[in-house]
Amino acid sequence: MLHHVTSYGGYRHANAADALAAQVEQLAPGGVLVVRDFVDPGLEPVLLDVPADDGPDPRSASTAALLDRFAGEFRSLSPEPGFPLARVEPAPSGALPAPRPGWHRYRLAHKHAVEFLLRKDYRADWEAEVKEEYTYFSQAQFEALFARLGLRVLSSTPLRNPWIVRNRFAGRFELRDAAGARLPYPPTNYLIVGEKVKAGQGVAFRLRPAEGPPQFLRIEHHQDRAIGGVFDLAARPHPTLDIVPFFFAGETAYVLARTSYPRPIAHACREETPPLDGSGPADYLAEPIAVVQSEFPVGHTVERALERAAGVRAAAIQRMIPGTTYYLSPGGILEEVRSMLVEVEPTFVNAPSENVSGFGTSGRIRAIEARQLLRAAQVGGLPDARLELNVYDLLARFGLPFGPWIGDDIALPEGRADPPGGAAAGAADEGAGGDGGAVAVVRPTSLRALLERPSRRRFSRVDPSASTGFLEVRRARFEELAEGGAVVAARDLEYVVPRPLGALTVSTTLLARAPCG
Repeated sequence: MLHHVTSYGGYRHANAADALAAQVEQLAPGGVLVVRDFVDPGLEPVLLDVPADDGPDPRSASTAALLDRFAGEFRSLSPEPGFPLARVEPAPSGALPAPRPGWHRYRLAHKHAVEFLLRKDYRADWEAEVKEEYTYFSQAQFEALFARLGLRVLSSTPLRNPWIVRNRFAGRFELRDAAGARLPYPPTNYLIVGEKVKAGQGVAFRLRPAEGPPQFLRIEHHQDRAIGGVFDLAARPHPTLDIVPFFFAGETAYVLARTSYPRPIAHACREETPPLDGSGPADYLAEPIAVVQSEFPVGHTVERALERAAGVRAAAIQRMIPGTTYYLSPGGILEEVRSMLVEVEPTFVNAPSENVSGFGTSGRIRAIEARQLLRAAQVGGLPDARLELNVYDLLARFGLPFGPWIGDDIALPEGRADPPGGAAAGAADEGAGGDGGAVAVVRPTSLRALLERPSRRRFSRVDPSASTGFLEVRRARFEELAEGGAVVAARDLEYVVPRPLGALTVSTTLLARAPCG
């Protein structure tokens, strides 16, 4: 924990930067540095409502009494400990919602509110905890420091421990901005992962205007025959094939993944619409070996791609298994991607890939234990879902366990029993789910029944004049920057954005319980 380096070093935040610089010095190019600590939200004023059953001892005090004490003791090793804290009485005008009965409202800096909320339950070790300052860098400061140190940020993600949120945050306080709008629960930790690159190689991207109209992407328009709505779909010229090489070492499956591959368009979308989870730039991603399917047969395409990208000779290929077919964003992108699972001879490789990106790098090909990739995805370390999807497919095909789920358990309440003959296939037991949060019991429709349904054509292509202009093709110049800010490569790329909406998508999963439980 780097906050120990700063807290017991005179609260000098530069100590953390010095410690990280020393660690980076020990890394070889391609080495990875992982920091898990806390993140500073800034000094903007906020309002914090907490319970106020007073008591003087931090082991039994109310949260309000503890906050009053914390305001005088925080950073207790400093010659001037504490921070400004003001009790706020509800305004007669009612411009802000009043605190709950028995609660007090305070005005303080966002940073100090988070410092308190992160330790308010550490009462047995209170005197030791108030010596420490948990937060020292903001997320932007962490990311900028990594870039200055020659680290390419692979993941930058605030984390919220579900147990802490459920047991220590929910219903225990209310946090608002100065205008009274509710703020999300603070992150309980922050994770940033950086890969060291050679001096002069790219670590980040910058977006610049590009000259000329879009020429690569096209927009098609399709009308729903049933309801009449017109949908815009963006398309590119050639189909894409995701290649996932794999091998076994004993009973352990490994995949060859392309890591640290530059994907600056993700940067453009994040600039326009920041992610809901607060995650930072994902300019360099881990993904399958993606190739454009041209006039060659699939087998030939796979052989050529593996030798070119990963140095895997055709003779090392043992078999090819058609994988998953998926649609990256069927509501806006006209693209069907197919994957190919390719078993190869054991190849523990960690080497640069052939440069096909047009930037300063095309990443590295690494042999990664398959279940480790799934665990990385569970904590937000795998922003692109294609590799995760194919790893699940691979393990399922060979009957291998996925490994433990390291996120929060999903506990389903018991639903009502499905009465014999009472619910049709695919239907829910009426009333279940409305009584105490019970989960509805359903009789799932079989795959055979779904496939036996009559086929139909739902959409027809229509003239562009029928479009509402939902999608817009943009062209921008993406500049790859080295640690000192010098431009090492640049390309004009096209991307698609929805005009009236943001570029974020929320995925929702409906849970129901089958009669078998």
